[in-house]
Amino acid sequence: MNSPPKETGALLHAPISKLAVRNYHSQAATQGCGHTGIAVEERKLTAFRLARLAMCPRLNKWEQHFIESVSRRQRLTHRQQAIVDRLVATYLEVGK
Repeated sequence: MNSPPKETGALLHAPISKLAVRNYHSQAATQGCGHTGIAVEERKLTAFRLARLAMCPRLNKWEQHFIESVSRRQRLTHRQQAIVDRLVATYLEVGK
């Protein structure tokens, strides 16, 4: 009693594996509108700035601990990025 494959029904509504979803999104991101390239460059720039801030002797204890802790993260929250930007503007000579 083999029946031909269904065009509709339970198989079309079956759950999709997380791996399939992750692969789809990674392919879509690399083939998309180019925002991922910009984000990667921004993360590299932030990592460079964090490394420079980590060597800055003028940071207070809280700022040193903050730089040390966020340096371990791959992505920063908007609030963390704002603090990093403020520290860069305060302690690093931009453009020299």
